[in-house]
Amino acid sequence: MPKAAKINTFHENALQANQGIPAIATMLTEYTPAYNNFVNKYANRTQQGGAQKGDTKAFKLALNNMTFNVNKWDIKISDIYEPGSVEYVKLFPNGHKPFITGKQFERVNAVKALQDAIGTDPALAVVKALVDAYYTVLFDTFDDKGVAQQTTGNTADALEQARIDVCNLQYKHLGELMGINYLNPIDTEKYFDLETIRVKQQTVFTKQLIHDTKALFFKRLMRSGQMLRITCNQNTRWFLSNTKDTFAGQMVEVLAGIPKEFSVNDFMVLLKTHRYLIGVNHSGSDVADVKVEILYPQKRLSSL
Repeated sequence: MPKAAKINTFHENALQANQGIPAIATMLTEYTPAYNNFVNKYANRTQQGGAQKGDTKAFKLALNNMTFNVNKWDIKISDIYEPGSVEYVKLFPNGHKPFITGKQFERVNAVKALQDAIGTDPALAVVKALVDAYYTVLFDTFDDKGVAQQTTGNTADALEQARIDVCNLQYKHLGELMGINYLNPIDTEKYFDLETIRVKQQTVFTKQLIHDTKALFFKRLMRSGQMLRITCNQNTRWFLSNTKDTFAGQMVEVLAGIPKEFSVNDFMVLLKTHRYLIGVNHSGSDVADVKVEILYPQKRLSSL
């Protein structure tokens, strides 16, 4: 995305500098709204990424206090109801395990279950107040984290559409300027950041994957033997599909914290038609920070 920002800013500035030419003024009028939309969406995405990290950290800090709180509640409950008694087992039917292990939402629900089990028991009024207070913090931060993740996904989608729109206009202007300057092609060059555009194709892609969702990382015609390296902090699954919305071929799994290098041939698909690399975060708990690299040379070292 930084590359898109650079080349589109260059084009906007070049149009601004030459708007005294009627044809360029028309292009500027057409281009500036799309450019401003892209700049705003880019800023929103950057800001939201920071907000999401903050909300996720707040929830994790609250969750880290779970063991301490459960032990404190248990001590107070044991002072009133003997461990192993009917009343005690009603409150902790599976001991502390539901609070300590399992997916995040399951652990939040375990606190809610204890809250409901205590109910209006006057003997446990003090414990109930402690459980209520912790559940409120836990639920609110968990909800904030979920909203932030969804918002991040929405802002990323909006930014990608804005990038496509502004780049399409720049490509349209290339055609128009080539027609205007057909006798002096060099006059067209000053409107485009050729130094950046001529840099080799993007080979590194980074993105956050919200748990239990899929995302398109790139559309690219891959050659047989092309190598990929994927690094992520959560377990993810990968497909090379013929559309951006479906799964196809053999799934490749990448485990958290273990970079995986593999050939696109491992997807077992027809590379000519399957160009969409799709990642899925199936960890069920966290946002996955993912880095995908297209490696060169294109063949495995073991095959040389």
